Amino acid sequence: MPKLAPTTQQVSQRGCGVLFLPTIARSEELLRLAQRDPLTGLLNRRSLYQLIDRLVAEGKKFAVVLVDLDGFKRVNDKHGHLVGDRILQRVAEAMQGAIRHEDAVARYGGDEFAVVVTGSRENGELVMRRLRDAVESVSREARVETSLSGGVAAWPEDGATLEELLQAADRMLYRAKRDGKSGLREARAGGCSS
Repeated sequence: MPKLAPTTQQVSQRGCGVLFLPTIARSEELLRLAQRDPLTGLLNRRSLYQLIDRLVAEGKKFAVVLVDLDGFKRVNDKHGHLVGDRILQRVAEAMQGAIRHEDAVARYGGDEFAVVVTGSRENGELVMRRLRDAVESVSREARVETSLSGGVAAWPEDGATLEELLQAADRMLYRAKRDGKSGLREARAGGCSS
């Protein structure tokens, strides 16, 4: 009988064949790694896309809030990437605490995050304001200068597909940053509102 790797266990032996399956703990860890951002523990981009695709397929109304930490490059430059990573972890934790249990937050990349908010656009606006307050609290506690800008787009009004919806939210995010940061812009079926 061959030696078993520490992450496997023998499940059954019949005739000439032996079936080995990963242990439950290892399977759960692999699933977590496939779905979560390793630094923050938030959903990763792939899981975000799957969630949005599922909501579209189910025909449920929702909004996507894309947010970006204003001035975060200066935090990394001044304090180093280890401090920057700790700030990102604290921001992620604060964001998790600021959303409703039926919503989801994901690390979209770098210092950008995406929140899927079920229900109306107004729910997205409310969550965005709570996220901004949470990030300001982390910023004060950590004594770093960063704030939050965001863009909101609602399905299906602002985009019928995943790509269209994310593009609409992204346009609004960068409009908010261009207009002075620490702001919120909403897509309104091709237009915008603040």
